[in-house]
Amino acid sequence: MSESLESLMSRLQAEYLDEIPARLDEIRMEMAALATEQSGAKDRLGVLFHRLAGSAGAYGFGDVTVCCRRAEGALEQSPSPEVVNQLQDLIKQIEAAFAAGPTTFPIAP
Repeated sequence: MSESLESLMSRLQAEYLDEIPARLDEIRMEMAALATEQSGAKDRLGVLFHRLAGSAGAYGFGDVTVCCRRAEGALEQSPSPEVVNQLQDLIKQIEAAFAAGPTTFPIAP
C-alpha cells in the first residue's frame, strides 16, 4: 500500500527539520568568519542563505524564505557591525520561523 501524499510530506518535513540545526550551525560559523573579515565568508554565507531560502520554501516554511532573502540583500552591502547585527537578528527570526512550523503548502515531491 502506498503512503498518502500528506503522510509523505509530513515525513519529509520531519526529515528536513532534523537537518536544520546543522545548517544553522554552518551559517553561524560563517557569521563568525564574516565578523572577523575572513576572506570568502560573505560569499559562502550568501550561498548558505540562498540554499536555505529555496529548500525552506519547498518544504512550506515561507517565513524562513523571506528572512533568507532579506539576509541575501543585507549581504549585498559592505560588511559592517550594523550588517552583522542585522544578519544575527535574521538568523533569530529564521530559528523562530522553523519553530513555528510551516506556513505555506509544501511543493510536492
